[in-house]
Amino acid sequence: MELKEEVKFRRCVQAVIAFTVSASECGKWTWGKYLHDGYGYWWVSATGFSYFSEGGSDQRDEAILSLILTLLVIDVLVQWIFHTLGARVAKSLHVALAALLGCLSTADLSLTVGAGGARVSLPLVLFAVTECGYVLRMVWPWLHYVAMSLAVVMSLLLLSLPCLRQMARLIAVSWRLPWLLKLSGAIYCGRSLWIRRSESEGVGADLLSQLGSDAFAMIMGKLFPAESREVLRSHATAKMEGARDFPPLLIFHWEAGADVLLDLDGPVATPFLHQMLSRPDVFAGSAIASVPVTLKTAWEVLCGVPASSTSDFREQGSHLRHECLPRALRRCCGYRSLLAKTDKELPDIPRRVFGFEATVVAEDMDGLLPKIQAQLDAWDAYGGAPVFVYFYGGDAHPPYYASKVDSSERGYVESELLDIFLALNRRTDLAAEQLAKIWPPKPQPGAGPWRREHGLAFYLGDHGEQLTGHDPPPHGNLVSPDVSRTLLAVEARAFAPNFQPHRLVRMADIYATIASAVGLKLNGSLFVGRSLLGNGSTDAPHNEHAAISSFSFYRPGDLSAIHFLADGHMCAAEFHRGSEGWSLHQVDAVQNSFGAGRLAMTEKGVESCRAVAVQRLRAALRHRYQSNLLLTESNVHAAWLIATMRAAALKAKVLAAWVAKSVLWPILPAPAADSEPDPNCSEPVNLTCAEL
Repeated sequence: MELKEEVKFRRCVQAVIAFTVSASECGKWTWGKYLHDGYGYWWVSATGFSYFSEGGSDQRDEAILSLILTLLVIDVLVQWIFHTLGARVAKSLHVALAALLGCLSTADLSLTVGAGGARVSLPLVLFAVTECGYVLRMVWPWLHYVAMSLAVVMSLLLLSLPCLRQMARLIAVSWRLPWLLKLSGAIYCGRSLWIRRSESEGVGADLLSQLGSDAFAMIMGKLFPAESREVLRSHATAKMEGARDFPPLLIFHWEAGADVLLDLDGPVATPFLHQMLSRPDVFAGSAIASVPVTLKTAWEVLCGVPASSTSDFREQGSHLRHECLPRALRRCCGYRSLLAKTDKELPDIPRRVFGFEATVVAEDMDGLLPKIQAQLDAWDAYGGAPVFVYFYGGDAHPPYYASKVDSSERGYVESELLDIFLALNRRTDLAAEQLAKIWPPKPQPGAGPWRREHGLAFYLGDHGEQLTGHDPPPHGNLVSPDVSRTLLAVEARAFAPNFQPHRLVRMADIYATIASAVGLKLNGSLFVGRSLLGNGSTDAPHNEHAAISSFSFYRPGDLSAIHFLADGHMCAAEFHRGSEGWSLHQVDAVQNSFGAGRLAMTEKGVESCRAVAVQRLRAALRHRYQSNLLLTESNVHAAWLIATMRAAALKAKVLAAWVAKSVLWPILPAPAADSEPDPNCSEPVNLTCAEL
């Protein structure tokens, strides 16, 4: 029987949980209303959508229902533990849950304010646990946002604590809510939330809905038969028959490599890149970034499937990472894979997520090149052993402060922001030039033309940057062509005769092109790339992308862009989502071939783009829903947790059987003396088969 003090304590903690979560949600709503013209930018769950309705009442009701359901579940759990394990354990667990939800609410408010709309999700929590050092280093410069959010929540909580304690004292009476009433309330809240999920395509508008929908998607993907199981089972790579030549490979990841760097009429801050463009075996142009963020682009390039359109990196915990290039190339063709970079962030991501065999890091190119050379020599890369090198050139990473470059490095243009951007890209261009001297290998002077053993090299940007205005927003908050369109230069070498560029190119096309070059067959419907290496046929245009979508990283439910073909025109339509839903914000004409630059668009072209844009957006949203849901369901962290619980249950079963055999069997009564032995029983013990 619970004492009145126990009831008062439990209900006071419940009130603290309700107040903390409510204060965080009200803070996010207030900040969004202040910052974004009357409506908040809410986080998205497995689907990647925001959920808006007139006045925002659906968001408010969903948050209230989620809070009530959470409080009911916690109350039932704490009461059960009280009656089974005692009051001390129940109190400790209750306080721990309150502290955890308080920390998550504070982090959620901090991300919303500091990152322009980012939100906490379950995959993001798992990512933070596995890469806690990186997360701390990233959060440190914005620690004042965390401190401010914590101060706001704690101040409101302390000011309201006397009132909460008085309320708890008043309602801490001897009677209890009947279990049937609690169950009915939980069923009602759960059913209402389920209906809202169906209407909003699975969106969680608040923190608790976000965490709940993520957990539900992960559990559904692991415990129950689902259509996604067959999709995941068919997602695989296999070596083609007759594949024997495995060329050396290079992917040069150009941080902030906007396609403006390919503009020959502009300031030449990248002489190596421009010199390479004059070669007949080099094909250059623009590529579309699905989510203009470094790790998202790297995922699509290395794994061949779109990254999740969410403000976290849930794709990195997906089962789909088993088919990323380093792993697939090693299984099929014996490739050794190396990632080289000049920054020390995320040291374990290349191996754990993408499967790189080795990672070399140095502070500058002078220290990095000897390490790369030594690793290539150790693998006999110049003797014919297949090697894949992925180089991350991160010199041009924003922000673009004047203190990041010397005055002697500047002087390209008058605009300070663009001038700093070009000066930093000059460093990346120099790194590419130095790396090209040692990899991929080149023929000796006078040794003849390019051959397959001289390999392939890709130079690609991960996202662009908006370089106009006094204080432009970061690329994670934009989807304009300046941000979503990046440079792509392919050094085809001996593969140049088979090169058939598309008018629309996405990052996954690099994966498909490498697979085609080495003879790797891609099975399943999840690989979205189209190889740039044709077979000499004339039906190459049928292999092109009809449309490529881009979504903002921090605001994936509010900002989208679609690049598509319409009546011979290439269009870039940008959509914004507000309280009235999606609306077409801007339509641009972009290059009509594989190359940089924009074309003037006629009024007829504008109308053609507008007529098709909304249809393309609907198709992109449907595909995003399916992709995000699959990446959430296939989370390997959830699989590990469930496997751990299953293993623990199996061990408990074995232990129970051992205890029964060791302790109970000796004290069991002997079988009856007149019982006849069963010829079908082979157990050499004094028990009958029936007793066994």
